[in-house]
Amino acid sequence: MNNSESLVLIERLKVFWAAICWLGDNVEKRSLLDCLFHRKKTPLEPLMEALPSLHFPEDIVLDYYQIGNDTGSYPRLYVRRKNEARIPDYKGFPSIDGKTEPGMRPVEAVLPEKTPEGIWEFILLEELGDQFNLKWHMGTSLLRIIYDWQEFFETQNYAGQKECEDCRVNEGLLSSQDRQTLLSWNIMPEIEMQKNGAIAHYCVFSPFTGFYLVRRKITHTPKLNCSSSTKIIKKLPYNCGIIY
Repeated sequence: MNNSESLVLIERLKVFWAAICWLGDNVEKRSLLDCLFHRKKTPLEPLMEALPSLHFPEDIVLDYYQIGNDTGSYPRLYVRRKNEARIPDYKGFPSIDGKTEPGMRPVEAVLPEKTPEGIWEFILLEELGDQFNLKWHMGTSLLRIIYDWQEFFETQNYAGQKECEDCRVNEGLLSSQDRQTLLSWNIMPEIEMQKNGAIAHYCVFSPFTGFYLVRRKITHTPKLNCSSSTKIIKKLPYNCGIIY
């Protein structure tokens, strides 16, 4: 995969991340009246629109419910039929305690195009799709796909949007040797298409665990639209030191 193809993947990430940020700002602003009158309307339409190379069956929509409790909660993505009511969050459905997972997982329904963009959008949904409503203690689940070291170290933005404080690296917690090690990594996203799937290379960062250069194999299977397995190629530990 050449550099121009990697830049296309980065642009797809920026479009996707803009949708994630919009959801983070707006998903809880819906009024109670709106929720009551639109019990079957998913708020994740902007996310679906940001993934044009992923296809859902005509009567299926992407949705989420908030799982956890008042000390920390996070969105659980699932798919459902358009005419079905949404699954309530933990406040309206107390039996959801982190062990029960109603609703079909997106991977069981979504069909990515057999192109680098389709495979990449599938990865974006899997890796970053639940990053829009992490509450309180679930901030420890923050995750980013890093693609540009200069942006990461020298700006306060991520994928064209203002980055949250927790995802900015504290230079005092990263040694100069560690930084040089990271700068030696090639983190431009790459997709190598194969007969029945693809191999993807990209870099993941969590402020609570560290940096991971991963190799992910996506396979089209008869039973599922896609299956995937991930192998860590390189890793460098990092902990931001934030205590929730």
